[in-house]
Amino acid sequence: MRQAEKRALTRHNVLRAAQDVFGRSGYHQATLRDIAEEAGVSKGAVYYNFASKEELFLALLDARMDERLREIRAVNSEPDHAARDYIENVKRNREWITLFFEFVAHAARDNRFGAQFATRFKRFWAELADDVERRAREQRVDLPLPAEQLAIAIDVLGIGFMIPQIIDPVGIPDDLLPKALTYMLRGVAQAAAEQAQPPA
Repeated sequence: MRQAEKRALTRHNVLRAAQDVFGRSGYHQATLRDIAEEAGVSKGAVYYNFASKEELFLALLDARMDERLREIRAVNSEPDHAARDYIENVKRNREWITLFFEFVAHAARDNRFGAQFATRFKRFWAELADDVERRAREQRVDLPLPAEQLAIAIDVLGIGFMIPQIIDPVGIPDDLLPKALTYMLRGVAQAAAEQAQPPA
């Protein structure tokens, strides 16, 4: 392998190990030594890629948010099939759910981390809003709300469906999310059509 490929592989392995360790132990209990051992690398190799545990935490968040953006775009394009894939992915990654809500709790308690957390979510919502606007143009629909607000609503709907996977993973139908998203998008389209009609 070339040196750049080795570094990329090490970074990938550290991120994967970090998700496992953070998921099992939580942010505060996990250590970079634990993550290095899980990844099969030296602690120095971890520090070479990430200056601190918090930087590694944020890099893991970035990677997951990129994945979620791809998932949500797929759900918006094919609600039934892609939403079921999303639910299956959530079921396979229950540790990520607890880790995500730890991100939220840590952001609420730490102003500096909270600012970085908010910056990432705003960027995520902006990218999702661009996708919402593009789809509206393709379907020739005038949005009844700003795309930025619709993007947040779509994201929050997906986040909300993480909670039952912890509380009652068996009792929630797998098709509930695609149905809810479909009804939401139909409501948006209906509201746009009503706004476009000339007054009687």
